[in-house]
Amino acid sequence: AAVWLLVSYNDAGVATSTNFASNLIADGRRLFAVRWNASSLQLLVDGVVRATINTPNLPSVSASTLSVGSRANVVNTQANTYVGPVRLSNKCRTDAECLNAFNFGLYMDSNTVRFVPLNNSLATFTGV
Repeated sequence: AAVWLLVSYNDAGVATSTNFASNLIADGRRLFAVRWNASSLQLLVDGVVRATINTPNLPSVSASTLSVGSRANVVNTQANTYVGPVRLSNKCRTDAECLNAFNFGLYMDSNTVRFVPLNNSLATFTGV
């Protein structure tokens, strides 16, 4: 069984992290959402909060790239799974919005900054 890990780093590279066991998640299609502010970083799976880091170490600015399906700083860590669409938003999505996206699929709206379909790719995606 695997353990899912949620990690954040500040500008000095100091990490905060938490994890949860994979047996919380049944096999099949999953929707992962990450949302944060200065006091909390949360990982939602299928619209349910599964991991929270209180007072996370966060960078002062957002990175220019985002890696989905692997750890950008470690070689050979690609997830052995299909990766579907990615949506970046300019607001924190509510639990209800995340659950709705799981039930009906991701969609673009006025808060969507970037939408990348990925079409169930096995390849690692790195971009903005």
